[in-house]
Amino acid sequence: MKVEDGLTAIARAVARTRWDHRRLSETERSRFNGALQAAYASGRYQGWADVHSDMSHRMHTMEHAGGPVGTQRFLPWHRTYVYALEQTLRTYEPNLRIPYWDYANDHDRPDWVWQPPNVQRGTPGARGGSLPTQATVDGILLKQTYTDFTLGLEFDAHNDVHNWCNGTITDPVTAAKDPIFWLLHANVDRIWDRWQLTHSGTPNLVGADAALDPFRYVVPASVADIAILGYMYI
Repeated sequence: MKVEDGLTAIARAVARTRWDHRRLSETERSRFNGALQAAYASGRYQGWADVHSDMSHRMHTMEHAGGPVGTQRFLPWHRTYVYALEQTLRTYEPNLRIPYWDYANDHDRPDWVWQPPNVQRGTPGARGGSLPTQATVDGILLKQTYTDFTLGLEFDAHNDVHNWCNGTITDPVTAAKDPIFWLLHANVDRIWDRWQLTHSGTPNLVGADAALDPFRYVVPASVADIAILGYMYI
């Protein structure tokens, strides 16, 4: 890649910063929700949500959802997935970026996010689950290998967050139907980006396992650098 291309990518990434949702103004929240509602009205939102219902994409460590291959695919697959939904929403709000929910330090579920029909949000924590502490996240960031890191993140700072939310988002098959899903996974992506700043480990995937279906032509290497994708976190 040429130097000027890299500088252009960084400039674009800065312009498309994904913020902590608590920093969004009421106007920005309204625009985000408006884009969600427009995508839902068109059926495009449901289409993306249904992608996550298909465990044959092997994007989790659970045996029925990928097993060891799913472990390696968990982070690049979800990075691609969140990016795809963001691109869809930007067709309605060109300056939109998906905010993140820093659930280790923000213990309130972001219920300001639009709740589609038939999406349930029970009382947080009423059926189990928990939010990780910042100390837990910091410990995960010290993991030296990619496999240890992604397992720690998926199990210790992701799974129980879904469970704690207590609702449609708790079941992997229905989770993406609740738009809070995207804020949760933007934070997972943010933590991975932090780890990447000081570690060089990458997913161990070859052949068909490296093709992040259903995203055509996407492999982990093509989503390894969020600056190249055109966004960053603050």
